[in-house]
Amino acid sequence: MASTQLSPGVVVVERDLTTVANTVVDNIGVIAGSFEKGPVEEVVDILSEKQLLQVFGKPNDQNYEFWYSASQFMLYGGSLKVIRANSASLRNAIDKATVVSANLSASDTVVSVVSSTNFSVGDHIRIDSELMTVTAVSGNDVTVVRGALSTSAASHVAGRPISLLEPITANQTTINEGGVFTASDTTLTVTTAPNLNIAVNGYIIIGNEILQVTAITANNLTVSRAQFGTTAAAHADGADVTKLVVTIDATNLNETNVTGITPPLIKNLNFYETTVESAANPWVWAARTPGTYGNSLKILMTDAGADQVLTVASPSSGVEWSFPAGASIQYSPANVSAKVYHYSVLVKLDSVGLAGTFVAGAAVTAASGAVAATVVAWDPGRRILEVTVGSSTTYFQNGQTLTGPGGATGTIVGVERRVYTHATSSALFQVNQNVSDSPTVGAARTVIILGVRAEYEDREFGDGQKWINIAPRPTTSQFINERVERMMKCTCLFSMQMVRSLEPLVQF
Repeated sequence: MASTQLSPGVVVVERDLTTVANTVVDNIGVIAGSFEKGPVEEVVDILSEKQLLQVFGKPNDQNYEFWYSASQFMLYGGSLKVIRANSASLRNAIDKATVVSANLSASDTVVSVVSSTNFSVGDHIRIDSELMTVTAVSGNDVTVVRGALSTSAASHVAGRPISLLEPITANQTTINEGGVFTASDTTLTVTTAPNLNIAVNGYIIIGNEILQVTAITANNLTVSRAQFGTTAAAHADGADVTKLVVTIDATNLNETNVTGITPPLIKNLNFYETTVESAANPWVWAARTPGTYGNSLKILMTDAGADQVLTVASPSSGVEWSFPAGASIQYSPANVSAKVYHYSVLVKLDSVGLAGTFVAGAAVTAASGAVAATVVAWDPGRRILEVTVGSSTTYFQNGQTLTGPGGATGTIVGVERRVYTHATSSALFQVNQNVSDSPTVGAARTVIILGVRAEYEDREFGDGQKWINIAPRPTTSQFINERVERMMKCTCLFSMQMVRSLEPLVQF
């Protein structure tokens, strides 16, 4: 470009040497869809398929069109603003929602089932020991005659399996005994057995009785009488014999009512902080993300707990050790001190002669009652019983018989004693140091430490899973630390003001 200056001077020229388009800035899309998780009605910038997975979850049968459209757009170099759409049924899982199952009463004539596929008028259904005859089918609501085929009507718990018994009138013949087919007869002669089109172990129905065919020889059927709760009875010659197709556990009883607190819809974090957090909510916990994705969450809580677990030696005489919660213990030469968190004994039982089960909270005794304890936990797989010691005139030893309520009993084959401690000094206990127990009666005794370990590393939840694998040990939160610091500053300021207010009083 030629200069238009008429005299010497400085010309500033800006030239753009960019040869490619910035796709992150220039190629921006927007999509709203029914994703499985993530914030609702909030615009989120998504730059990659990996980020789309992390924030909004995986594609499913309901949202795959939205999900793959978003993914394909980003594969061609675009960035995307994604919005999770709301719906009338979207809710967050909470801790207080309950589902109460309602029984099917003995007088109810409409049965709600999970699926009524293949149900027809004239069929029979069986719940527990009651048979019912279907008179109408509307969706998954089945109208029935209760106590059919001489069975008795009764109430049934929701979720019970339902068997379907379908008479096939196209496969039918008649009794051809030349007389009455008695209630005790197990060989049935029919007019034309092939008309039944039945195999061995199939079922037939005569009047109100269901029979199972166990063998077929020409027109003679060997049968087992009074099947499915029906009653064996005499049947007249010429009575109809009909094939019965039986489907065990065809569906389930669906008599349930959902009651309790209506779950909220917490759209996103901003909605929670501005609307939900300060409200009087009738629930304690809610899943972070709305929808079924949050239904599988399980809430577990733990505290900071003890610092160390000390495994201590067995008494050589006298009674069991006594380490009351809150008692102080120390090893003076190393300036180690701690408070007792709790003391428990782990007793391993022999598989030989083991009987019954031990329930948490139950009282147990050993050595013919000389040692009394309370069950903390029972691990039947490893046969380990954790107890807290009560009164005793001796101590747990191998070979003693341990007994509990309900006939629970076992022989002790191993004992481990654990003292859980909360440190009150910077130094921690070490192996071979000794402490003194704190008995309520008598003098304290020296106890040798056989092993030490961090308590949190052993702490378990659920089925043998350890807390250390999902989260670090809880500590004082930043929220509390900030408020303690603020309180200390306020206290110092108050003290300074008090000193200044006293200055005139101390002048001479």
